[in-house]
Amino acid sequence: MRASLLLSVVPSLVLLAACSPRPGELVAGSGQARLHAPVGIGTAGFGPFGVSADPSPFADIFPATRAIHGHPDVKAVALSRGEGFEAILVRVDMVAAFPGLRAAVLDELESRRGRRFDDALVLAATHTHGGPGRVIDGAGPYDFIADVFLPEHYERTVGAIADAVEQALDGAGPARVGHVITTSAGHSDRRCEDGQDFTDDQLTVLAIEVDGRLDSVVLGYAVHGTTVGIDELTLTGDVSGAIEDRVEASFYEPVMVAMFNGWGGDMSPSAPEWTPREGASEMPGAWARQDAIASALAGAVDAVIGDVPYQEEPDIVLRSRNVPIDRQVLGYSGNEFPYPWGAVFCGLGREFDCDTSTDESDLADACTAFQEDWPAPAVATITGGHIGGLAVATFPGEPVTALGVDVVRALGEAGSEDVFFVGYAQDYTGYALYEDDWWQGGYEATGTMWGPKQGDYLTERVIAVWNDVEAGADEPEDQPAIYPPPEVGDYTPYEAESAVLAATIVADVEASYPTSGTVTWTFRGLDPWLGAPRVVLQTASGEDVLHGGRAVDSDGYAMGVELDVEPGYREDAPEGREFRWTITLPVTRPLPGMAPDIRGEHRLKAVLPDGSEVVSGTFTVAE
Repeated sequence: MRASLLLSVVPSLVLLAACSPRPGELVAGSGQARLHAPVGIGTAGFGPFGVSADPSPFADIFPATRAIHGHPDVKAVALSRGEGFEAILVRVDMVAAFPGLRAAVLDELESRRGRRFDDALVLAATHTHGGPGRVIDGAGPYDFIADVFLPEHYERTVGAIADAVEQALDGAGPARVGHVITTSAGHSDRRCEDGQDFTDDQLTVLAIEVDGRLDSVVLGYAVHGTTVGIDELTLTGDVSGAIEDRVEASFYEPVMVAMFNGWGGDMSPSAPEWTPREGASEMPGAWARQDAIASALAGAVDAVIGDVPYQEEPDIVLRSRNVPIDRQVLGYSGNEFPYPWGAVFCGLGREFDCDTSTDESDLADACTAFQEDWPAPAVATITGGHIGGLAVATFPGEPVTALGVDVVRALGEAGSEDVFFVGYAQDYTGYALYEDDWWQGGYEATGTMWGPKQGDYLTERVIAVWNDVEAGADEPEDQPAIYPPPEVGDYTPYEAESAVLAATIVADVEASYPTSGTVTWTFRGLDPWLGAPRVVLQTASGEDVLHGGRAVDSDGYAMGVELDVEPGYREDAPEGREFRWTITLPVTRPLPGMAPDIRGEHRLKAVLPDGSEVVSGTFTVAE
């Protein structure tokens, strides 16, 4: 009987092994796409109060933007050894990966590719407060985070994210991957209420070679995302994008760099001490600050990128799990944080100080409550696993450093020496602090959505999810469903206004500039809803000027773009409007490396969204 049973089992085991998916050869690719970011739309992250601005058809309660510095975009890196052995790392220039956005992207990818990427997709925000808003289908406090929901704009946002992922998947080729962990000084502790000057300078560098050349570099660093204030009315990738630009400029050939934010909840972008070059062009303060931070991180990457140990057959395992988050799960009882749908802005407006003995026992009594019609997220997605010897763990919000460091320590104790910690990812639950720190109050405490116990709970769940994935545990049957995408419904598409005298020059460049000068050029373009023009720096003979193997253009950080509409939106314009785009190009940056110093004869060429072109006169900068 035993022999008969064994003979019946063995063929079944052989068949099972033959049918089990096995990893294949590693392929990888990268992709990049502009976000839909029409100049005039409001940004997200700052409150919409106290800033005056001209009206725009794209802004509702937020002040309308009027400029771009570093066009908000999407970057994606895809790594695959076959279905079930893949990672798709996506970073998007938004303040947060708001609940429902990831689900909408997964649905869109399924409609395009014919399969799901639930486990593989890591969708994270850079946390720029200069990304376009109007992407949360909510009300109440949500409107004061990101302006009123705009369905057509949201759909274009989802489409842009899917475009970048598809580009990465379609361009994949034979690959190698490797990583190093280093440190860099580009941030400082902004939270005094915890009584610590606590930072962790870990910089994760994940390098991907495709077809024998360096294709992309993924960075993980806790920088927070904000150097540009709302009063500057500027759409921008902010400091994360500046870091990417500067690192990309370090290479001789095009390499896509994608920056992922870590435990940035209590960090401020901070520039190391630096001295501007004599004779440099004057620039806005945020530009110079970004240059200095970006230069510091670029130096750190440059010091280690040549030492990356590559693998051709890395083990790739990512799994995504959905965890509940509400009063019951967090263990509140009685009148303890008595908000059934969550609350935010607890204690906002009171005078906080840096005395760590402060007793804020009534802090939870003064919150803005979410309501049943617009609740705080009750589900959060967490992804864990590894890419080769690099552990990957995501956090659904803005953890302070203490939480991030404890996650890294716990994963290290479980056997993973190197950790890629991705904050602001998959979902958004606001800030996250340990409970004893939350009761000290302060700005970070006001931004949690489920009160003082939220940080402890999410930290435990991130560690538990990672441990379960590494142990090969089955997906829990009782886990809640992924947070659903918003119901966009029917809407009337926006019709772009007629552009008067499009593709003509208003004010041409000057014939010559000193090395400390700034080139300016104004031309007429199209309605910003169609997209901003792309302006390229060229030699006088019409060749694109390259920096780090890429053209120097207005989508990056070499130039600023401003829009003036005539007549303004307050007035009717039955014959159309003039959309006057002004380009600002510093000749010499205070720090070298962010953009090339301009010497000799050059010109600017603008390509409008409809493909038409405008070319400036030539200008000369003394050698």
